Amino acid sequence: MKILMVLTSAGNPGDASATAASRIEEFAAPYYALKDAGAAVTLACSSDTEPLLNRAGDAPAPVTRAVRRFTTDPLAQAALAGTRALGELATGDFDAVFYPGGKPPVWDWPSMRTPLS
Repeated sequence: MKILMVLTSAGNPGDASATAASRIEEFAAPYYALKDAGAAVTLACSSDTEPLLNRAGDAPAPVTRAVRRFTTDPLAQAALAGTRALGELATGDFDAVFYPGGKPPVWDWPSMRTPLS
């Protein structure tokens, strides 16, 4: 199964000093759930800039098993560093699209400039 996981790259339009970044645990837990189930996960970003991943969260982030695993996993780090722009990808190449987090979809979806083709 091929899964497209879309991370945000949008700032919070209501507050220029804040971002709508995904919290690390919102990304790491589903990333490993999908990978461990045998899915091929492609990371994409809502624009052509790098994804915003808040490694600290809004408060002290819980150091969950998935977070510990992510911070010590060179393959996951490389996958994040190689995040693709959403506009480079086509929906027909994936079985499902997953958008982690609560705030990121709220800020990204209405202003998404480059939808999947």
